[in-house]
Amino acid sequence: MMDQDYLSDNVRLFRTALAGLRPGHRNRPIVRANLASALQALFQIVGEIHLLDEAEEVAREVLADSAHGTKARLDAAAGLSTVLASRLANTLDPEILRERVELCREIASATGTARDLGNLALALSQFASATSDASSATEAVTTARQAVDAAARMPFALPGTYSILSDVLAISARLSGASDQGEAIQEGMKALAHGLTEPKAAALRLRLAELLLFSKRHDASESSSNERFLADAHQLAQAAFDASDAPADLRIEAARLLVRISLATPGPHKAHDPLDAATSAVEDLLPQLAHRSLAQRDRDRVLARHTGLGAEAALAAIHTGRPDRAVRLLEASRGFRLAELLETRGPLERLRERSPDLAAEFLELRRRYSALEAAAASLSR
Repeated sequence: MMDQDYLSDNVRLFRTALAGLRPGHRNRPIVRANLASALQALFQIVGEIHLLDEAEEVAREVLADSAHGTKARLDAAAGLSTVLASRLANTLDPEILRERVELCREIASATGTARDLGNLALALSQFASATSDASSATEAVTTARQAVDAAARMPFALPGTYSILSDVLAISARLSGASDQGEAIQEGMKALAHGLTEPKAAALRLRLAELLLFSKRHDASESSSNERFLADAHQLAQAAFDASDAPADLRIEAARLLVRISLATPGPHKAHDPLDAATSAVEDLLPQLAHRSLAQRDRDRVLARHTGLGAEAALAAIHTGRPDRAVRLLEASRGFRLAELLETRGPLERLRERSPDLAAEFLELRRRYSALEAAAASLSR
């Protein structure tokens, strides 16, 4: 995975190159496309929303300047679709969802490849899930099956298309009110068996664990089936959490799912102890996401996605007979802002003692920064 410094350098280089190219220059489209791609990739690492805003603006300019029916048009549509996919991680705006579906449809209609059909199936499924549109869910399943058929001619694409088919089948079953997720689970297991690579494999394991827990709730006919569902769900969720290369967001969700599986498991099943994962989610993974270098509105957005994590971790501690850990986890999950203030206060007091003028300048700069941050937040609402 590309690191932050490398991507930041690329963003600066592409901005500089673009500024030096006159309008109409033949290299402007490719430089703009590369800039949009670098901005989107950097956003994925640092989470600063202004980077995604700029990426979308640039990607739309590239698409607007491309001629229909050309490869450049398909590349531009794919670039904007990727940016919109990042946008949809934080909002399920129906208009954005619909636009992404049409971009993916344009690409898939032109190429017919397993990858592009799979992307269209995912876009349709996401739209169906957000809007409860049954026809889009049906089209998503049909398109995903076409992607699997297309991948049969290129085996390296099979794991990804099986994973997509599993995903859209699960959403279609949920929208239709069906409790049987057997086919979705079966196709997902095929993807893992065919060697789906990380971090996609971790995301799939998490989804399959959720489906198994859902299946347990709707299969009260046989206790042995429920025990098997829970054991398999725990194994998959634990593997998703243990995937060190997976995004911190995904690993936090895996830890939360481990807590739910533990609570659903009858008896003192020590093998299903979720406390270590829940503790790591609160004390290690969440601080990675909500780090102090983020602007406050981006930091708040990250924390909002994981509301309730501390309470769930505390519940895991109580469930495993460790009420002392419960208090610590609750305090840790609520203490980010307080810790930030305390960490700033100590050095500031020492600076005041050594150089009152520098301390006063620092306080003024901090006041101005806070004012700018507040203004930015109000403009974004």
